[in-house]
Amino acid sequence: MITRIEIDGFKSFKDFAVDLEPLTAVVGANSVGKSNLFEALQLLARLIDMDILPALQGGRGRVADQFRRTVDGSLNHMRFAVELLLSANTEGCDVLAKDNLAADGGLAQTRVRYELGIERRSLGAGVEELVIASEKALPIHEAADRWLTRHPELRGFARYGVEAPFLSVGHLALRVSEVAEYDGHGYLIDDGLKAMGGLPRNASATSMNRLRGAFGPHLWALSRELRGWRFLQVGAMELRGRSEPTAGVVLAADGANLPTVIAAAPVAATAQIQADLAELMPGLRSLRVTAGEEFGLEVEFSDGLRLPARILSDGTLRMVAFLTALRLAPPGSVVGIEEPENGLYPGRLGALVEKLIEAASATRELPVQVLLNSHSPTVVATLHDRPRSILFADVVRHGEPLRSTRMRPVREPGPVDRSATIGLDEIDRILDTARPEEAA
Repeated sequence: MITRIEIDGFKSFKDFAVDLEPLTAVVGANSVGKSNLFEALQLLARLIDMDILPALQGGRGRVADQFRRTVDGSLNHMRFAVELLLSANTEGCDVLAKDNLAADGGLAQTRVRYELGIERRSLGAGVEELVIASEKALPIHEAADRWLTRHPELRGFARYGVEAPFLSVGHLALRVSEVAEYDGHGYLIDDGLKAMGGLPRNASATSMNRLRGAFGPHLWALSRELRGWRFLQVGAMELRGRSEPTAGVVLAADGANLPTVIAAAPVAATAQIQADLAELMPGLRSLRVTAGEEFGLEVEFSDGLRLPARILSDGTLRMVAFLTALRLAPPGSVVGIEEPENGLYPGRLGALVEKLIEAASATRELPVQVLLNSHSPTVVATLHDRPRSILFADVVRHGEPLRSTRMRPVREPGPVDRSATIGLDEIDRILDTARPEEAA
């Protein structure tokens, strides 16, 4: 679960920082940077498995387009930080160093901050290289954990048993507290913090990537967290198609492998998805996967009519995809949904958001975190009783020629900085112009 994100130098972000909720809806007009927030998180996730260049190439635009623009061109650096509440579960962790575990075999520390800096450096003649400038994984200490003081319902999942950094990388030194063996370099590391030889100044990949699994349970859990983030921008054409048995059991960003994912889902999860659909779409009886050389999706209605995915409405298919991603997400993982309102009737959109609220409010286990990106007044109206879940996105200049993305939380009672917050009534007025279009 992501509790805070900080971004500087990536696309429209300058000195940006915002706390996130278990359910966060980023609302605002088009072209204010809502999608850029999701892109920043997706870039961090890709950097766990890719070198910098292909990771940046996986985003929108050219590599240079992803560095914040200036009047004279673009910056040569970008910085990120995320603060996380990790699942303490270490099942499946087979790394070499297993110090810093709690008595129950789980993580000793579940509150972690991960920082990363990327730079473009000149090689002369206009040629540049991309390098990791800095990288850290640090424990968040209980006394400094302001986010948890606002979320007492999740305090039982927070552990504070580690004092030293897990990973700290700069230009000239690499310090690792949990590494047993640094693959390819022959370093053997003892327990505790120990300095290693110089990091190459042209490091083209993160240490999380370079270490290739030879680290302790906390960095393993951090890697698991980032790899597990799912951001959906499903397409109707992709959802209508059939999918191969080898298409993967984790829902793709565009939803193209939805039939295969449902075919592989546990029976209990499939039953929950069907129950959700029946509640949100009266008259729908069941969801079926047809087998063959490829899997196909069918929906059966209460009158016995069966319709294949190729002739279902966009809204129905998107609803199936969103609920599938939600119900199959492991505890504490992140599911991001781009503009859930597309193709959905406002009444059903509100009902879907209620389901997302329910999933993000679980307390028996670490809840699934849901991040929404929307310009729908219906989303705001559904969250009126949960104002902490709303972030309003717009752009500001800060006295500069170029605009920056700003995201403001809803104003709470009491003395607050009014310039850094926004009232629900203000959000309603700004988005109200969309109501006639949405209801059409």
